[in-house]
Amino acid sequence: MNKLAVARSFDRAAASYDQAAHLQRRVADRLLEALPAQGGAVESVVDLGTGTGYCLPILQQTLQPKVLTALDLSPAMLRRAQLRCPEVRLVQADLENLPFAAASQDWLVSSLAVQWLTTAEHFLVEAQRVLRPGGRLLFATLGPDTLKELRWAWTQIDDHPHVNTFFKEDEWHLGAQSAGLRVLRHEQEPVTLYYHQPAQLLSELKQLGASHVEGRQGGVSPLAFRRMLGHYQRRFGSEQGCPAHWQVSYWMMQA
Repeated sequence: MNKLAVARSFDRAAASYDQAAHLQRRVADRLLEALPAQGGAVESVVDLGTGTGYCLPILQQTLQPKVLTALDLSPAMLRRAQLRCPEVRLVQADLENLPFAAASQDWLVSSLAVQWLTTAEHFLVEAQRVLRPGGRLLFATLGPDTLKELRWAWTQIDDHPHVNTFFKEDEWHLGAQSAGLRVLRHEQEPVTLYYHQPAQLLSELKQLGASHVEGRQGGVSPLAFRRMLGHYQRRFGSEQGCPAHWQVSYWMMQA
């Protein structure tokens, strides 16, 4: 995964992200329901891939850590996050190279960010390294059936990658086993959103900064783009609109 390209994409989207983040807020709300009702004596919590910081106030209120850290690749996103939670500590870094000492964190939380990883195992090894014994990793991510309609529509045009691939469930289980993390909880939730036209989905992905596709070479001609949208509309359009499927996975792991 080209992390510099991903960071630039999210930098450009920082101002428009919250307006388009309907699914992201829904997923974050469900993910954070897994937090304990009473945070207890928590020293350190990190929101990995914080984006504009939607999770930060809930993490602060629920876990009441002495140190709450917001980590993201995008400096523009971090600036937005600080507006939402002024007391947060900001760290610009990569999820696969966490700049924290071993056994220094009680909770690592991440909502819809780890799909930008190079490998699931590398991230989980890093998470296990920085978690204290008994510390927990709580995250939501996307599965391989995500945006299957868009993926199909592009295959009618060419064989090039136009939609990112996402890790399979087995990759997370095997990664956890290799890292020495215990899986406490795993749930899947299929989510379908409807759009009047498929072009609205593409516009929303751009607003979110989620339009970077690994391995894509060059652009697409306007004619090819219109043909793809036509295939999408004819195959999947209905009275409800054009569906976009998201396969959301929720995980809790313990060091």
